[in-house]
Amino acid sequence: MPAEWCEVHHVIPWQQGGPTDVDNLVLLCRRHHTAHHAGSYRIEMRHGVPWVQLPEGHDPERPWVRNTTHQHHRIADRIARTLLQPQLPWDDTDPDTAAA
Repeated sequence: MPAEWCEVHHVIPWQQGGPTDVDNLVLLCRRHHTAHHAGSYRIEMRHGVPWVQLPEGHDPERPWVRNTTHQHHRIADRIARTLLQPQLPWDDTDPDTAAA
């Protein structure tokens, strides 16, 4: 579901001291947000990645799983490694400092 159709959820509720930052927030569609608050399944963050314990009706063993459909953490890592690294003055990739 597109992010603009989702609701932001605090994994650790802010009433219990949970921070409002990306390490404690997940996007949930309204249906799953409501189901989570009703106690159907649990969410926890592991190294900045949300993991979900599925409802008992879905799987009696209730394993912890994560959404691997979208690998946004890999995209973010690639951006951080390439686009956000400071360019050194002698970096040939910077057109303003490349030799003519």
